[in-house]
Amino acid sequence: MWNIDFSKELAEKVTLLFRTAYKYPELISRRKNSEYICRIKNLLTGYREYRYRDNDSSILIVYPHDFFTKNHFSYYYNFISYFDKYDAFYYAEKKGSRRGVLKSLLWVIRNMPKVKGVNYQLGVMAVMSNFPIFLEQWERIDLSRYKLVVVYNELSPIGRYIVESCKERNIKTATLQHGYFCGAGVDKNEWNSIELSQSVVDYFLMWNNFTKSEAIRSGMKKEKIIVAGMPGYIGKCFEIRNTDDRSICIFLGSFDDDNSHILAICKRYAEIHGYKYYVRYHHGTNNLYRELFDSNYAGTMNEISIQEIVGSVEFSVCVPSSVFIEVMIMGGEIYRMGSNNDTLGGTNNNVFIDEVELDICRNNWTEIKKKISIEMLPPDDQEERYRIFFDQFDI
Repeated sequence: MWNIDFSKELAEKVTLLFRTAYKYPELISRRKNSEYICRIKNLLTGYREYRYRDNDSSILIVYPHDFFTKNHFSYYYNFISYFDKYDAFYYAEKKGSRRGVLKSLLWVIRNMPKVKGVNYQLGVMAVMSNFPIFLEQWERIDLSRYKLVVVYNELSPIGRYIVESCKERNIKTATLQHGYFCGAGVDKNEWNSIELSQSVVDYFLMWNNFTKSEAIRSGMKKEKIIVAGMPGYIGKCFEIRNTDDRSICIFLGSFDDDNSHILAICKRYAEIHGYKYYVRYHHGTNNLYRELFDSNYAGTMNEISIQEIVGSVEFSVCVPSSVFIEVMIMGGEIYRMGSNNDTLGGTNNNVFIDEVELDICRNNWTEIKKKISIEMLPPDDQEERYRIFFDQFDI
């Protein structure tokens, strides 16, 4: 390992790596500085070695390491576990090699592109520092045998690199929908988002009909769109039993103004109606906002799964996030706070802006659930839809 030629040729590949990110720096800089600093610190103790599952298949499903979060990786792993006949490539084990780490960091310093802003610089450094070890392992794979390469997120820099390298070889590509789209830097009134408007894969495997409508409004061709379902919930059945009445779980996000606002609303609701509340932090924001908690705060719920949360509280609330679909899939009751950061467009049936509207939503949950389910929940036959799509390339 680490027999890497840190050459000018390797540095030139960075241009391809950040082709989309240069045009839309929000793809990198929208994360918090603390997240990137944490990634760089982790690099100093070693690197990630990829795992390649070779089943002699003509389909390869890839998870780019620069888009790693615990939740997203669990969704990917659930997907490849269900479709276990196909090949998979993902990073797994952390290896120690201080000499290799030093070579990588020196290469980053010498070849890092000139970008403005500390946050953007940290983001670029975090991605580049792991790029050589990814490339060294990626280029061992004989791509010529594949008819289809599926990437979990095509717009992460390394995800885009994978797609472009496959397209150069005339290999068909697809991406799995990984969440609802932020639309950063794009006029939301135009129903446009970076993840849709800048997609270059041959097929976009979507969760539901709502995303299909959003994609078409963004200019995506219909023949590219496959409504297949949610990868993280393939092959799963849920039987929810509520075990803790008079309690709420608050799913926080990455925007400070949203988090402060939803906490204020829920504190007032809990005080008026006699509830306690738990908090589920978004990755990279753990332990923030504690000064805003009051006596009805009951603790955090980051150490348990979303399914366990649904079975532990009476209902949940969230800032703009796809988590509300996940909770509904599991049979849970959830409401979404209205916000300027909301990119879910016309799904306003379960939206509240204060404790009064939250109470109104709760009194109409049965009707709200019925309306949302039609457009927002994945199809009942999602396993079969993915299988039919893959069968075209499973030669």
